[in-house]
Amino acid sequence: GMSDIQSEDLLREDLGLDSLMLVTLMVLLEEEFHIEFLAADLDPFALIMVQDVEELVNRYIAGG
Repeated sequence: GMSDIQSEDLLREDLGLDSLMLVTLMVLLEEEFHIEFLAADLDPFALIMVQDVEELVNRYIAGG
């Protein structure tokens, strides 16, 4: 396990997330931040780095 996750870390290569883990992560983020992602925003090819997930969550929190 990694003790420190950085924005530049790759979700699959560095953190070892597979598609099921990525879906689980997104569900947990929805619950934690009381948001609901649109299916169009959950493109696995667009979510490469931790930063991509951070930006997506921040966009929903900001209302956009």
